[in-house]
Amino acid sequence: MARKSWPFKRILLFLGLLITVISGVILWWINVVKPPNGIGIGLVSAALLLVGIGVLLIAGFLYLLP
Repeated sequence: MARKSWPFKRILLFLGLLITVISGVILWWINVVKPPNGIGIGLVSAALLLVGIGVLLIAGFLYLLP
């Protein structure tokens, strides 16, 4: 019965990793390579980074559950 929940947990984990990595790369690119003229892109990317970390935390809690 617990095996049926594994695909959902893996999808959630990979989604969190993907969001975190992509937004982290965007934040690095904005801050190191090309500083932005405005603040909008940086705020959106920082928000995505926090969402990705939140999804990773939820996925971690789901992996701990039986």
